Amino acid sequence: MMVAGAKLTSGQLLSLLVGLKEVNDLDVGRQLIQCDSSDAGRLEEMISIIDHLFDHFDCSRSPKFLKTQQGKSQEVREMQLRLLTAEKRAIARKGFGVAMAQLLESPTAYELVASECHPQLDKLKTLLTQD
Repeated sequence: MMVAGAKLTSGQLLSLLVGLKEVNDLDVGRQLIQCDSSDAGRLEEMISIIDHLFDHFDCSRSPKFLKTQQGKSQEVREMQLRLLTAEKRAIARKGFGVAMAQLLESPTAYELVASECHPQLDKLKTLLTQD
């Protein structure tokens, strides 16, 4: 896949798509990224996965957050949820964006999304590393 005639590595493609999603411009990616017709479906699936993961991101359902609640009383768990202010959720979402851009090098994204989203991360990695 290419942008402005330059071939993108898998990491560069992932970073580009994540960056475009972070600024709500994935549609630009569809126009900007040039690919063979045989890769068009793969690109669309990558875009769809990234779009879904970001749209459904909820740091309170992440394994990282859930670990902090293990063994705690109901009152403490509820307090921890109340302490997740909009500002803290925005910071967590930015961290998720960084982790997503580094998905091929680091497993951090798996700690930041709900466990049921892990197969989508696996699928995205597979799509990115296909020849």
